[in-house]
Amino acid sequence: MHQQKLEIQKRIRSPLIPKIDLQKNISLFQSQKQQSERTNDLKASQSNSNMIELSGSRFLQSKSINTVLTGHTDIILCICAFSNSSILSGSVGGTIRIFYIDNALTSTKLNDHSGDILSLVKINDTNFGSASSDQTIRIWNFQRKVCEYILVGHQESVKALIYLQDVNQLASGSLDQTIKIWSLKNPKIKLNIQDNQKILALCYVSYKGLIVSGGDSIISVYNILNGYCRDKLEGHTGNVLCLKHLKDMINGEFVSLIASGSSDKKIILWNLDRALKLQILVGHQDNVSCLTFDSENNQLWSGGADQTIRCWDIEKGKQIFIFKRHTDQISCIEYIPSRELIISGSWDKKIRVSSKSILIN
Repeated sequence: MHQQKLEIQKRIRSPLIPKIDLQKNISLFQSQKQQSERTNDLKASQSNSNMIELSGSRFLQSKSINTVLTGHTDIILCICAFSNSSILSGSVGGTIRIFYIDNALTSTKLNDHSGDILSLVKINDTNFGSASSDQTIRIWNFQRKVCEYILVGHQESVKALIYLQDVNQLASGSLDQTIKIWSLKNPKIKLNIQDNQKILALCYVSYKGLIVSGGDSIISVYNILNGYCRDKLEGHTGNVLCLKHLKDMINGEFVSLIASGSSDKKIILWNLDRALKLQILVGHQDNVSCLTFDSENNQLWSGGADQTIRCWDIEKGKQIFIFKRHTDQISCIEYIPSRELIISGSWDKKIRVSSKSILIN
């Protein structure tokens, strides 16, 4: 697994375009608005036929869904729920696909990046962003299926991309050890934060105006207004691969709670206000790659290189359920609360969409 991890890291770190002089060439330019390839080569399989009905070319939504979406021809690295019925996914090789949960016979394929797709984020009902090993960030129009802007400035692979909704900005983290805050109103770099480790994961705590970053075992907490490092959280013994902001209230107090997953196989819950480690969740047998949160039920969901999805009760600090849904390591996971759907992407090149009720019963 260690050798496999080094190989994929090497692929991701190898830039496919020349390095950019950050001081001279930080720029944003409008890309060619060329329609990307649309394909109908998607195959869908339903592992429980009574969960989904076929009527014409559309699947009719019932109470439960248990579906496998195929179409990617390489490792899936990231997914993002754009709406309660559409999913964005990115893979090794530079492919972005848009899947439609209730019309699983059709997908859209976008291929403008020249490197692996490492992160995807919804910006609003019109736009989403993608980050790549080609060192760029692209802003897409979801309806038109075109890239509208390319954000240039990072010197190495852009590993993490998040949207700061309250200030209408993007934050990106890169292997070049920087976090960049991008203004979207007049697209440009607003703030450059220099870290001393490769940035592998980001999350945002809007209530406090804080960016949280993870890298070589250390979690850093930055103020988005001035880039000041407020805290360093130490507790992991491996790379911090994923971060998730969970909530801003604990036992009636306004306290921000975040979760981190690591190559040390552990998940740690943190009280961000006190820089305090609250719980260590142990169960995964390999890297903890991804996290998502069901806020209504206080359940944290994790995916790992051990091919399992695990559900945790964050109040009790205990594992509730464990599922094996893929035949290779899980790289990304997402929860759609309005439909109670768990979506996971894997190195097996498949996306699985399952109603939570199916998984836990």
